[in-house]
Amino acid sequence: MTNMPHTTSPRGFDFMEPVPSEYGGNVSVSESSNAEYAGVWLRAEEDMGTKPPVTAAINLTAENAWLLGRQLLWLVVNHYQGDSRPDGYDEEARAALDAALDGARAGDPDPTADGLLEALTDAGFALVRVAEAGAR
Repeated sequence: MTNMPHTTSPRGFDFMEPVPSEYGGNVSVSESSNAEYAGVWLRAEEDMGTKPPVTAAINLTAENAWLLGRQLLWLVVNHYQGDSRPDGYDEEARAALDAALDGARAGDPDPTADGLLEALTDAGFALVRVAEAGAR
């Protein structure tokens, strides 16, 4: 699988870069240390003038994290304002994401299905490239 930029804690857990909110604050994900199941932490911090900022964290099983990822992608593509994938989204990643979403629409919830996880990962990297290009 393609490598996604992350940092690794001294204890060996991966942390992804925070994603900024349009209203201040950010959302971040990291591996969970729960020994009973593979999981991730989803953290959100919102600073809308409150002191201290509002912070929430939730631990998701791998299955629920996968479901949340699919839901996010679906909402971006099927937004009421139209397909909301970023401008400049490369065509190869668009095709990979479309194929992954077609599989999701067909009811294929298996993240290990051939090509589905890879397609979603490639699509995610394309989004990172677009975001980095826009930040320059």
